[in-house]
Amino acid sequence: MLREYQGKGLGKANIREIVKYLVENVPQSDYVSLIADGKAHELYQQFGFVPTAPRSVGMAWKKRRTTRLRICRIA
Repeated sequence: MLREYQGKGLGKANIREIVKYLVENVPQSDYVSLIADGKAHELYQQFGFVPTAPRSVGMAWKKRRTTRLRICRIA
């Protein structure tokens, strides 16, 4: 969220709607994860999200101009 919009309840409103959707539409057996940058984890915890580290770690991939396709063989 851009700084100019922080502290106005918009983040809570967004997460509230997301959680409402999850409760109404996601099967009990599913697992939903998100990435919490900075202090965002404090907001997410208010809505029932719990840290997964060290059991799991969030990862990202960003395409770079020099990125080449690497194919991994699975034995």
